[in-house]
Amino acid sequence: MVEIKHKSTGKVLLRIEADGLQGLKLAGSQLPGADLSGFDLTGSDLSNSDPRNVKLTQSKCEGTNFEASCLSGASLDSANLQKANFVDTVIQSATFDTLIFDTQN
Repeated sequence: MVEIKHKSTGKVLLRIEADGLQGLKLAGSQLPGADLSGFDLTGSDLSNSDPRNVKLTQSKCEGTNFEASCLSGASLDSANLQKANFVDTVIQSATFDTLIFDTQN
């Protein structure tokens, strides 16, 4: 089981019956302030979701679909975002330190 917790409060935002988050369909999820740092989200679908203020520090997001999501205020420091889909994604006031970024779009 995977628990996604709030980065400040530690409150569980979502529990998923899976060994990891690779390739999972999380489209439309409400995850504001989630701590996804260090998670492997390769190939996951977070389209039309609300992960604003999310912490994706050192996450592996290769091929992750963020289409039409709101990543405003996100911490993307040292995240691997190769081939991630950011079509129609809102990314305001996000931090990008040592980012690995090569989108397909």
